[in-house]
Amino acid sequence: MLTGSDVCGDPGAAGIQVPISLDSPIAVRGLTFSLEDSPDELQLASGAGAACTDRTAGFTCTANQVGATNRINALVVSLGGGTIPAGSGPVAVITLTDGPPACTPGERVDLVLSNVVVADADNAPLTATVVNGSFRCGCVTTGTTLTTTTTTSSSTTTSTTSTTSSTTTTTSTTVSSTTTSTSTTSTTSTTVTTSTTATSTTTTTTTSTTTTSTSTTSTTTTVTTTTTTSTTIGSTCQCAGPPPTKVSFTTSVGSGVCGHLDADGAPNFYPLACGGLYFGGANVGVPLPSKVPDQGSSIVKASCTGTTVTLTGASPSEA
Repeated sequence: MLTGSDVCGDPGAAGIQVPISLDSPIAVRGLTFSLEDSPDELQLASGAGAACTDRTAGFTCTANQVGATNRINALVVSLGGGTIPAGSGPVAVITLTDGPPACTPGERVDLVLSNVVVADADNAPLTATVVNGSFRCGCVTTGTTLTTTTTTSSSTTTSTTSTTSSTTTTTSTTVSSTTTSTSTTSTTSTTVTTSTTATSTTTTTTTSTTTTSTSTTSTTTTVTTTTTTSTTIGSTCQCAGPPPTKVSFTTSVGSGVCGHLDADGAPNFYPLACGGLYFGGANVGVPLPSKVPDQGSSIVKASCTGTTVTLTGASPSEA
């Protein structure tokens, strides 16, 4: 089996190497094949042609492009009678160049193998299958970057200690002098003076420690939501019968006594005549009672809401 490779190159690349691999269970004396690109984008690199590999060391590897076509014919053979050992791997490398014009990034070009002839160690032809390769314009390295963001929340309580040290050194020196005088007959006088010095050193160290603490106060806010639902009863009148619109009063003149006035200590001291209108007080100039018109009508406006009837003054047009 003869296999092309999937390769890539940047636009206008001049050294695109296409390994051609042979997978054979027996030794091979030589092979020939054609390589075509579709669409026509690549050409055989000038002065490069085909190169042998480790499997074909000592072999002759050549390639040439046929005229102005996009067909490249290649030959791999041992002129000394050597063979390609059974196995798999590249047996030749074809070097190509791109353009002009240069390819478009992302463009794919098929590398088609054809006219394959493979001979065994006795120069007998072998049946060969092919696997085509490809060229991709632009070599892009694809990778996956995983970014992990870690957020750390910390609460810190800081305690600061300030230490002040005070050292006091007291030095006390005591000097004692002793004088001895000796007198002899030979008129020789000797005076001996002895001095004693005592030094006392007192060191006092005072340490004052001040501690400042910072505390964290946590405040919890509780929000209470109160929902009040009001139900409003509509204005539909719930009284019996149709909704009232007005109330009419008709007066008629009566006869006799229809009431009386009471006074302190004198009940029924003043009778009230039926059909009379009383007003005012003492010394009223209008004779009382004033006569009320017979069959007089009084009209007020009425409106009903629920079971409540409200009376209001009526205009002449509403009477």
